[in-house]
Amino acid sequence: MDDTIRLPPRKLQIAVAALFLFGLNAWMAAELFRVEFTRHMSSIEPAYISLARYIAAHPLQLDWFRLWYGGIPFQNAYPPLLHGLTAAVIAGTGWPPGEAYHAVCTLIFALGPVSLFWMGVRIAGRVAEPFYAALAYSVLSPSAFLFQVVREDLGSIFLSRRFQALTQYGEGPHLLSIALIPLAVVALDRFLAKPGPARAALAAAATAATVLTNWLGAVGLALTMAAYLATRPDWRDRRVWARAAGVAALAYALAAPWIPPSTIAAIRSNAQIVGGPYPLQAGNLKYVALAVALLVLAQRGLRAIQADRGLRFAVMGTVLLGFLPVVFSWTGATPLPQPDRYHLEMELFVALLAAFAGARLARLLNRRERRVLAAALALFVLFQARTVRSYCRWMSAPVEIEATPEYRLAQAVGALGPDARIWAEGSAGFWLNVFVDNPELHGGFDQGVTNPLWPAVNFALMAGASPEQARAWLDVFGADAVALGGLQAGLAGASVTAPEKFAAIGFDEVFRDGLLVVYRRPKPAEQVSILLPADRVATAPDGGADLAALQPLLAAMRSPSRPRAELTWLATDRVLIRSGPLEPDHLMLVRISYHPGWKAFVDGRRVETLRSELGLLLAAPRCEGPCEVELRYDGGLETLAARLLQGGAVAVLLSWQLIAVRRRRLQRGPA
Repeated sequence: MDDTIRLPPRKLQIAVAALFLFGLNAWMAAELFRVEFTRHMSSIEPAYISLARYIAAHPLQLDWFRLWYGGIPFQNAYPPLLHGLTAAVIAGTGWPPGEAYHAVCTLIFALGPVSLFWMGVRIAGRVAEPFYAALAYSVLSPSAFLFQVVREDLGSIFLSRRFQALTQYGEGPHLLSIALIPLAVVALDRFLAKPGPARAALAAAATAATVLTNWLGAVGLALTMAAYLATRPDWRDRRVWARAAGVAALAYALAAPWIPPSTIAAIRSNAQIVGGPYPLQAGNLKYVALAVALLVLAQRGLRAIQADRGLRFAVMGTVLLGFLPVVFSWTGATPLPQPDRYHLEMELFVALLAAFAGARLARLLNRRERRVLAAALALFVLFQARTVRSYCRWMSAPVEIEATPEYRLAQAVGALGPDARIWAEGSAGFWLNVFVDNPELHGGFDQGVTNPLWPAVNFALMAGASPEQARAWLDVFGADAVALGGLQAGLAGASVTAPEKFAAIGFDEVFRDGLLVVYRRPKPAEQVSILLPADRVATAPDGGADLAALQPLLAAMRSPSRPRAELTWLATDRVLIRSGPLEPDHLMLVRISYHPGWKAFVDGRRVETLRSELGLLLAAPRCEGPCEVELRYDGGLETLAARLLQGGAVAVLLSWQLIAVRRRRLQRGPA
């Protein structure tokens, strides 16, 4: 008897095609796998490496993140999936954070075409066209053919935009979300085909994973799901849309602790000003109307040519995902923040469209002509894969990190001690926490900032602050040192004018290496200031140049007769403050960004916490004599509600599964 397991031919075709696609992309990107740092020092990827390093060091303390922006809730630092995966690799292999990050990114690059192929097979029910689409997606960049700005940035239509985005621009989270979008579609399709608890859980988990990777990918997922649902044969059935909405609700519930409403609100607000003006306004609704009109026209055209589901899905996805970058490219309009970046999602559907439309046209050829065409395409893919591999090797060239200005400044900052809070210029700030644990006034992901005053202050320090203004803001936000160098020293994004102003305000030069310099104040900055009610800032300053509202506060901070206080971090979510003798009306201004999740206690008694007009935490301990205040962060009621929602979703899925198992047993009857 032959016990050999034989796969059905179609499953074998799918498995072989998937392995080939993975192997091809892994081969093209192989040089990146064990590189710790590439030469792209202006990339945003050090922010992600910093987060992975932090998670690996504090895996059970992901509540408050004190290293950026005077502190923010950890979920505001960035959606956590990629950094969590990288931290797991760090823990499992002992590799350095940069090396672990690039290993994960190489796998993301290799898996992207595989997930596209799988989605195409699931939607179309055929293997050939999705394979050709994934092959084209692997070795070509459709956006380079369609957008001049991409083509000029890339340098050629025959190079890989995906790999350029991954390495030069640090789009690892974005590419991971794009790789997960097809998997979420497949999971939802399986659930809708045969609803059940296990499939619902898988669909919700895949959707949540995509959202927990990148905000752009979350929008791309929503548009992709709209294209998918609109091209289903039963798209008019309300139950289909209701079940899809149920999966989306479950997905949000599972992800709620990482994307609570306050985080969504911060992202929505900050995204309109980070990287350019992207106002969300009523006038943008005209683009929604235009998109709907295009979808209706596309639907009618597809009906007229009797297009199959695969072609319909490709067209609808191209319209929805291509609409944003095309409108931006042609008109400069911004229906959503950073619309040009959605060209990476668009490439999925352009590849599918080319494959399905090409296959339809190829049927007009005779067998001999199709064979000649297939041979020509195979030869092109071979040479193009070699071209992309050469490009990937060139883009993956490692850098001697010890020779970079970012590394040298980080080492100088680290020598100041781990508690020294830094304002670092340009790319020095992005790279700082890759190497050292010093808290920064700046950070890596401006969309997550919770203090609305910070952008103006940061701009003032970079560009226009006078010595008096610079000293005021460094005092107010408790900065101990500044790390500078300028563009001429090789720091990307550097723009400080007259760096000597920091010496003029009494800071000491403690490090210099050519143009690189670190200035430190003679005594550590106050992390807690004792104030009287009259010293409080009454109204928020109008930009970084407005010091009038700060004068009472600055006078109180600089008064030698005012009581002093010391701050000690006991854990990532606990702070101890000890002060000299206080009066009951004294307040403590703490250099921690305000959040309602911070609670203050004196001798176990809860005391009042307030938000100052500077966005910092105020505590009213009501002490008489020496005072000891403990601050604890628990995320507040929102975090509690999010965790309860997550637990409720898990309970619903488990209960559903138990009911389904019991029902199957009853249907089978007694053994």
